[in-house]
Amino acid sequence: MKEILVKFFSIKFVDLVLFLFFSIFAFIYFWRNSIIQHIGILVITVGLLIWYLGLRALGQHFHIFPEPKSLVTHGIYSKIRNPIYIGSFLAFAGLSIFTMSIIVIVLTLIQIPLQLTRISAEEKRLIKKYGEKYLTYKAQTWI
Repeated sequence: MKEILVKFFSIKFVDLVLFLFFSIFAFIYFWRNSIIQHIGILVITVGLLIWYLGLRALGQHFHIFPEPKSLVTHGIYSKIRNPIYIGSFLAFAGLSIFTMSIIVIVLTLIQIPLQLTRISAEEKRLIKKYGEKYLTYKAQTWI
């Protein structure tokens, strides 16, 4: 039981759990049953799925700071190099669509350069550690 609790409350799920709690609040507060909100829910769902698949594929290799432990190329990483970032952006974009709140939209837009900076830092470390192997992988995958 202790292992399950430690895994559930580990840092790799904190962002996801916080996003889900915020989303529940947003659904209760902003629900208007419009087509735009349904599109937002769809985008959130796709984003959360990609986010989760990225976390699952990383498994033990996940680290809060971008330090390559190994080159993960299986699962969703065989198609997308940065599924956690792409998934979180889509989830926040969907939440922006759903709420149409200027605060949520601004937070989503602030997230973009932060994510791109982190992606750049990770790629530099991966190129330094894996060289041509990473560059080949990068050429075969989407963002």
